[in-house]
Amino acid sequence: MFRRAILDAAEAVFAERGFHAARIQDVAERAQIAVGTVYNHFAQKEDVLLALFTERMRDMHAELVAEPSPPEAFADRLLHWLTRMLRFVDRHRSFFAVASEHGLTAPRPPSATEAIFGDARPFERIDADFRSLVRDGVAEGAIAGDARLLTRFLVGTIHAIVFGAVADGRARIEDEAPRIAALFLRGALARPGEPPPAKRSPRPKRAAR
Repeated sequence: MFRRAILDAAEAVFAERGFHAARIQDVAERAQIAVGTVYNHFAQKEDVLLALFTERMRDMHAELVAEPSPPEAFADRLLHWLTRMLRFVDRHRSFFAVASEHGLTAPRPPSATEAIFGDARPFERIDADFRSLVRDGVAEGAIAGDARLLTRFLVGTIHAIVFGAVADGRARIEDEAPRIAALFLRGALARPGEPPPAKRSPRPKRAAR
């Protein structure tokens, strides 16, 4: 209960004051708990940020995979996933503002945050969700191309539009879902008579020295 209260308070405080200006005392005051209670759960402010980021990515992943019966057609399924993901972003806009400021959603964090996050890559779980979705689309013949490259394109498009919308203060980021789906499908849509992508030859192994 205390941990959840601390993280919810930190999300608001970091967004209002910026991570570097925010203090543990500010988080404790927002959570209406003693400063010592925060330190019982987190040794330093960076640990709070990492825990918050990891928790929000876990929450998003759980929301995306919880759908018991998603639409059958790939295009409908893609739009459905994007809408649910962006609805989550809308609910936690202040968190994603902080994440955007620190580059935390990049596949590899910038060097300035490597000391904070080390090998932690919470966003990769969401990447895996979309890799699975794209692979299904290729297997069903709805889209064509290398699933790995298509996933990078899709995630890159989501990142550019979503964090641009956060920075611009757009009212409802969820409304961007159809545009993202259209941009992706126009480039990846399978066309009649289009040959399947050539399989890549495995890289030759380097001889041991």
